[in-house]
Amino acid sequence: MNRSSGKVVQLKGRGFPLGFTPDSAYSDETGKLELNDVLVLITDGISEGQNRKNDIYGFEGLCAALEKLAPELSTAQIVEALLTDFEKFRDGRTLKDDVTIVALKRLK
Repeated sequence: MNRSSGKVVQLKGRGFPLGFTPDSAYSDETGKLELNDVLVLITDGISEGQNRKNDIYGFEGLCAALEKLAPELSTAQIVEALLTDFEKFRDGRTLKDDVTIVALKRLK
């Protein structure tokens, strides 16, 4: 999340998901974190999560949730807010995959 623009920038690498196979080749993606910018890493359980209508949460759902967050939130509060938004979206639908969110925030 780029705080100066208020927009989410997705880093798209090429290759298999991390840890998919031991011999996978990966591309490099770079970006610069400015003060208060947040880097969010997710597993596909978030991006592929569905609700009872079979709608997919996707990158769009994650971006919408991120863009609503106040800049002063801690990383723990960011993760909690994202998980809350995801759970509300799912509306009790059973998860078919793991759900992991890691947030890093530049403070200096």
